[in-house]
Amino acid sequence: MEPKLYELAYLLRNEPEEALKPILEKIREYIEKKNGRSLEGVSLSRRRFSYPIRKENEGFFGHLKFFIKAEDLAELEEILKREKSILRYLLTKIKRLEAEVRPQVRRIRKPVEKKAVDLAEIDKKLEEILGS
Repeated sequence: MEPKLYELAYLLRNEPEEALKPILEKIREYIEKKNGRSLEGVSLSRRRFSYPIRKENEGFFGHLKFFIKAEDLAELEEILKREKSILRYLLTKIKRLEAEVRPQVRRIRKPVEKKAVDLAEIDKKLEEILGS
């Protein structure tokens, strides 16, 4: 079976970043162990929550995009559920159309040449229109 593209978004407890980095490394190591490939990850950013989550008012948000086989997701979810520092997570499959980055084709437009208009011609046409 071919690996598919997934995105993992997560909220972590408000702990020192040094304490949270091993958790993220554990997730990346699992993905690599299962012959997956990490594409991109965002450094953790501190967020204040709109409402308390497991009695926490603020924490860290991050996300990770990666390729992995579908049969390895259940074990990854078990790792995420067992980890006490992960308050919430969302694991989504990204469709191939969204995953492929297509270069945008720009049309090069030729500049339109504008004819220089003589003021005498404009005055002449105005006189014709106004009938003076």
